[in-house]
Parts: sequence; C-alpha cells; structure tokens
Amino acid sequence: MKKKIYFILELLLIFVLLFAFWYNNSDFIYTIEKYSFFVFTDDYFSIAYSKPQWLTILISNFISQYYKDVMFGAFMQSFSVVYVMYCIKSTVISVFNFNNKNLLNAFAVIPGIILLILQNNYPEIYVNIQFIVVFTLLYSLSFIKSNYAYFITATLYTILLILIIPLPYCLLFFASGILYKWLSSKYHGKIESSTNLYYPSLPVLLLIVSSIFYVYKDKSNEALRKYFIMENAAEKGEWYKILENTKREDVIADYRKIRYVVLALNETGILGDKLFSYPITKSDDFIFPHTVEGQPSFFNSLFYKNLGVPNEAFHFMFQIAESTPFGMDFRSLRYLTTYSIEKDDPLLYNKYIHILSKSTFHKKYIKYLDGYAKERFGNGEDQLQTEYVPQKPFFIGVRSFLNDMASLYDSDRNIKALNLTLCGTLVDRKIDTFKNIINKYYQEVMINGELPIHYQEAIVMVYRNQQGYLDKYNISKDVIEKYDVFNKLINQQYIAEKYIINEFSNTYWFYMYARMKAEVG
Repeated sequence: MKKKIYFILELLLIFVLLFAFWYNNSDFIYTIEKYSFFVFTDDYFSIAYSKPQWLTILISNFISQYYKDVMFGAFMQSFSVVYVMYCIKSTVISVFNFNNKNLLNAFAVIPGIILLILQNNYPEIYVNIQFIVVFTLLYSLSFIKSNYAYFITATLYTILLILIIPLPYCLLFFASGILYKWLSSKYHGKIESSTNLYYPSLPVLLLIVSSIFYVYKDKSNEALRKYFIMENAAEKGEWYKILENTKREDVIADYRKIRYVVLALNETGILGDKLFSYPITKSDDFIFPHTVEGQPSFFNSLFYKNLGVPNEAFHFMFQIAESTPFGMDFRSLRYLTTYSIEKDDPLLYNKYIHILSKSTFHKKYIKYLDGYAKERFGNGEDQLQTEYVPQKPFFIGVRSFLNDMASLYDSDRNIKALNLTLCGTLVDRKIDTFKNIINKYYQEVMINGELPIHYQEAIVMVYRNQQGYLDKYNISKDVIEKYDVFNKLINQQYIAEKYIINEFSNTYWFYMYARMKAEVG
C-alpha cells in the first residue's frame, strides 16, 4: 500500500511539473488547436473510418476543439505523459517483477519522456492519442495471469524500448544508475526503511526535469515557437507586445517576422515613424506571396481583417481550409463565420454557423455570434435569409501590393492603406510616386499637425535645395539639421561607417544609402 502511495505521489509531482511547463507555454497550446483538423460533413464517421489510423483521428479531432482553453490544453498535455508513465511503470513492475527500488524501474518512464519530446516537435494531438492507445493495450495484457501473456508483453515492451530510446537518454539513465548506487551506499540499511520508496524516485524525477529543460531549450523549434508567439499576439491585437519583443536582429534571424512588425506598426499608427528601424527591402514583403500554406495564408487573412477588407480576409482563410488534409480546423472555421457577418453575407453565415454547431465546445461562442449577427442583419428569420449584397470593398489581389493599397484607399478612404502605400513607395524607392501621393494627401496622414518622421526625411532628401517646399510641409528643423549632418558625413573622403550606422541606421536616408552602396558594391 505504501509503495502505491509513493508511486501516486511521484506521478502527481511529475504532473505538476509538466502542467507548469505547458501552461507557461500557452502560445504552444494554441498551436496544437490550429494543427488538429476535423471533418465537418454529416457523414463524418464514415469518412474518418475510411482513413488510416481512423480511431486516433476520431479521438484527437474531438479533443482538439477544447485546446482553445489553455488550462485544458496544459492538462491534456501533462495527463498524456503521466498516464503513459503509469501504464508502463505498472506493466514493468507486474511483468518483470521489479520492485519499486530497482534501478531498471527508471526505464519505465522512457516512453513518457519520448512523448514529452514529441509533443514539442509535433504539435498534433493524435501523437498523444497513439501513445495512450498503444500503452493502454500493453498495460491491459499485464492483467492476464499467464506466462504466454507475460511473454508477449515483455517482447512488445522490449521492441518499443529499442525503437524509441535515443542515445542521449541512454547516458541519462547511466547517470541515474550512478546516482542510485550512491544513494544505496550512503544510506546502507536505512534505504530499506520507509525511505526505500523515495530515493529510487530521484533518478526518475531527474530524468523528467532534464527532459523538460531539453524540450524548452530545443533549438530546432525555437524559431517556430517564437513565430507562433508573435502570431498569437497579432491574433489577440497585442501589437505593442510584438514591437517590444522583436528587435532588428530578430527580423534578420527570421525574416518572416517583418510582416508582423509592419502590421503592428501600422495598427499602432507609427508605421511612418519606425519602419526603417527594421531591415526591409521591398513593399511586397509587407504581406506573404499568395499561397495555400497555413502560416502565410493566416497572416494575410489577419492583415486584411485589420485593414477592414473582410472579403480578402475570407479568401485567405478559406485557402487554409482547402489545403488541410482532414478538413477545416476550428480556428479557421471561427474566423470564416465571423468574416461572413462582417461581409454582410447572411447566407454564408448560416452555412458556417451550422457547421460550427456540430462541435460541442462552441455553444457559448455560437450564442455570442448569433447576437452579433442579429445586430448586423436584423432580428427576423427572413432577414437572415436575404441575398448577399456586398457592403465592403471587394478584390482578390492579383495586381501589385501597392496598386491594391492605392485602390483600397480610393474606394474606402482607408488611412491604413494610404500609409502602407506611402511607406511602400519609400521602400521600393519610387520617389516620384511618393511625391505625387504626399502632395495630394499629406494632410490626411498628418498626426497632431506633423507628418511622420520617415515622410519628413524623404521630403528633406528630395526638396532640401528647393526653397519653399520644406515650409509647405512643416518639416521639423531637427530633421533638416540631422540630414545635413548625414549628407556631410557620407560625402567625406573617409566615411565613418560605424558612426553613421549608430546614429542614422533607423532613417530613410541610411536605407537609401545602404541600398545604393550594395548595388554599387
């Protein structure tokens, strides 16, 4: 009985450690929901049954809907590992007749540790389900009191162990053995007392803690994990979190992040002041190229959602749904349903809300959406069945990004689109286009009576020697003086590169200087 209590306490301690780890990595939990798909047709079971690993798919698809809640996601991640440890440890003790203090008992946690690592490398719930199903079956064999069942269980366990144990963990188990021997020699007979159930657990706990540390410091997934943190911050509208946690060197290391930086700068209204603090080379990098890949398409959808173009946001989100192997993921479906309302399309809304109602977790969310839809479409059922009449600008971007932004501003007077157009012309070094746009619309992009800094820098560079123009745009004297210093430095015989980089690297002048120097060099 005492052995069982210590066994349970050990598993509880491991569960607490794992739960704290996964709960602290909440952005990773959101990722798991994004990559778990479900088939939404009425003949769902028959379709899933016809696919390989159908049972795993059925179970994981059902569970995936709950991962929107971080608490549940962290619980399931931790429970999966601890449950596998419980099954295997009980199997090893039963089949091999190991007592709880035996060194080989530590090997029973290997599958659980491997699952912990796989949870980090493959954010898909069916990995957890596979382990749970396999080791539950293995555990059930240990209850059959026959040598034949013991032989099968021992053989299967040995094969699984050989297949999944990595070399680094062989070394860890060797170190655990040394620790166990040291504890045995130090405490001699004492280890046979009530503590004999506690000390053998120390190597096991050492393995768990080292595994968590290994997962947390896994360099192979660090860039992807940081990208998902940025993606989730953008989804929640936490723009300043993106800007505070993304430095110039971060964008250099992972250039995909420049899109989220541009979006965050534009949403906070400082795109024209801070854009050239980051490495950017062309306006086409403001969004991803048209693609059916999940991450780029999701960003593009989010980009147009915040720009107030639900039609284009819907288009990219639907691309994600079309490209997934098992149907649409829950996050995409929630967005498609919301976009249908913002598109003023009640017919499409009814279609997607019906699909969403097939899940069990989204009842409150559906109730909220219904209230939002009735405010938008009206309260009557007949009104919800009316034909779709577009109320927002509609386009599917096939032209250049700057042309799309310019046409969006012309049709909807979208200031965010205007700022993207102006900054895009600066990035592409289309100075004549910038001059034409700023001459026509400069009053609309002024903030507290002043143009953004990068716009002032471009105007100074173009009109410095022409009287009257700088006064017309109310250019700051500090900007003019700073440009004169910069111009003087780059025209010296010996250019102080380090000083120029330190003082002017976040200016439009330095961007132009660096681009031209790169082309000449």
